[in-house]
Amino acid sequence: MYRYLPGLLLLQLLTAALIWLGRDTDPQQLLWQAGLPLGVVAIVTALWFGSIGKADAERSMAKLHVKHAKEREKIQLTAEKEKARVLDKTHKEIRKQERRVGRSANIKVSLAFAGAALAGGVFLIVEFFTLGLLTLSTSMGGLGGYLLRVGQTRKSAASGNPELTEPMTSGPHGPSNPKIIEHRDVVRDHHPD
Repeated sequence: MYRYLPGLLLLQLLTAALIWLGRDTDPQQLLWQAGLPLGVVAIVTALWFGSIGKADAERSMAKLHVKHAKEREKIQLTAEKEKARVLDKTHKEIRKQERRVGRSANIKVSLAFAGAALAGGVFLIVEFFTLGLLTLSTSMGGLGGYLLRVGQTRKSAASGNPELTEPMTSGPHGPSNPKIIEHRDVVRDHHPD
C-alpha cells in the first residue's frame, strides 16, 4: 500500500503546480495547458501503479508457492515417518508371531525327536542293536538338520536377507503353490486332423 503513496503525492503536486501556474488564465486555456500534461501524467502514473501491482502479485504468488512447497514437503515427511512407523510395527508384530509359532513348533519337534531317541534307546535295551542305532542316528540327523535350518533362518533374519527366512514351499514335483494359468495363456500344440 505504501508503494503507491509516492505516485499519488507526485500526481497531486503536479496537479497543484499546474493549476497554480495557470491561475490567471481562463478555464478554456487552462484545460489545454494543464489538462493535457495532467492526462499524460495520469496515464504514466496508472501504468506505474499497474507495474507495482503486478510485481506485488508476483511476489505474493512466489511466497504462496514457497509456502505450498514447504507444506507439501512437511506432508511427505510425515507420511514417510508414518509409513516407517507402520512398517516397523508390522515387522515387530510379524517377528513376534514367528517367535510364537517357532516356540510351538520347537516344542513339537523336540517331543518328536525325544520320542524317536527314546524308541532307539528302547530298541538298544531290548537288543535290537541295528534297529536301535538306525533309529538313533536318524533322529539325531533330523535334529541336526532342523537346528542347522533354524540357525540359518535366524542369521539371515538378523542380516536382513529374506532368502532363507521364506518357508520352503517346493516339494519333489516343484512348488506347492502352482501358478494359475488362464485359458488364453495356454498354447495348444495338438491340432486334430
